[in-house]
Order: sequence, then structure tokens, then C-alpha cells
Amino acid sequence: MFTAFIVLFFTQLLSLALADCVPNPGVRTVHTVNFDDLDTTTQSVIPAPFTYNWLAFHPSWQVARVGNDIPFVPSSQSNALVLPTEFASATAEFYSVSACDTFDLISLWIIGCWVNPKYFKTDEACIVTFTGTKADGSVVTWERPVRKTSMEIIQFSTSRGFTNLKKVQLKSRFEFGTTTAGRIALDDIVIGRQDGKVSC
Repeated sequence: MFTAFIVLFFTQLLSLALADCVPNPGVRTVHTVNFDDLDTTTQSVIPAPFTYNWLAFHPSWQVARVGNDIPFVPSSQSNALVLPTEFASATAEFYSVSACDTFDLISLWIIGCWVNPKYFKTDEACIVTFTGTKADGSVVTWERPVRKTSMEIIQFSTSRGFTNLKKVQLKSRFEFGTTTAGRIALDDIVIGRQDGKVSC
């Protein structure tokens, strides 16, 4: 009987360990990632944190205090996520924090091909390609023009397929070009986050 108890104990222990690693539908909650609680009072530009509010960010990103240099219109007006001045070699990506988590991209504020207002190519549209990598490895893309002189909100309807994501990448170019064009700035990234682990 004692042996049976030991076997039962370790069987339950093993099942709990496995449950912690098995994906399940989980609970989906909506979050807005806006960077406004980061301190940019002493330095107007700081490195973006690797993980922040349920997302992880490529080291290329910076957080910049909003001012005259960043045309900006969202409701939160403290900080924005921006690519560095060396934008041509930067990687504009963000990811789920946990290996088991996924997220839906619902909306974000963006300005594209932003260098400095006096350097804008006003005769060409700024085209941004959004690429999402899903948990199953499949990829969705959406290419669309975005503003160069002020931020705008972009809504990702479910029909666009930016759901159950592990990663989102952004690339910008001018309408008649193929190379990276200017910096990208983001704010108020709204995600539907899903925790893919079973709670023990």
C-alpha cells in the first residue's frame, strides 16, 4: 500500500509538471503598451527595455520623450517607441515575452519614414509592411501607407490575421523605393494577450 501511495504521489507530481508546459486556450486580456511610466526627464532618449508590459522588444528600439522632434497625436503624450537615427541597420520587431504566450495585435499609433520634418520627401508616400509570425510558424503580412508628418492610429481587424502571434516586424520604405526609409515611431500598442500555460 505504501508503494502504491509513492507511485500515486509521483504520478500526480509528473502530471502537474507536464501541465505547466502544455499550451491551452488560456485567458485573453487586452493591454495598452505606451511607455509613459519610463523616466525620460534627464535623458530625452533611452534604450527601450527588453521586456515591458507583456512584450519583448528588439535592442534596436529606443524610448524617446515626445516633443517638437516627434509629431505626435495619441491620447498619451509622454514617451514613444522609436528606431534610432541609424535606422537602416535597425530591426523593428517586438515579441511575446514567454515561449508559451501569444498575442493579437489590435491597434497601434505610428509615424513612418520619419527623419526630420525638413528632410521629408513630400512627393512620395511612406509604405510600411507589417509582418506577423504566428505560434504555428505561419506568416501574415499587410502593407499600407502611413503618415510622415504626424502619428495616426491603425486598426488590425481580425480579418487581417494578426492573431495568435509570437512576433511582429515592421519595415518602411518610400513609395518608389525598396530600401529602409527613415525612422518608425510607435505608441499605444494595444494587444490581446493570451497566457498559454496551465496554472498549477
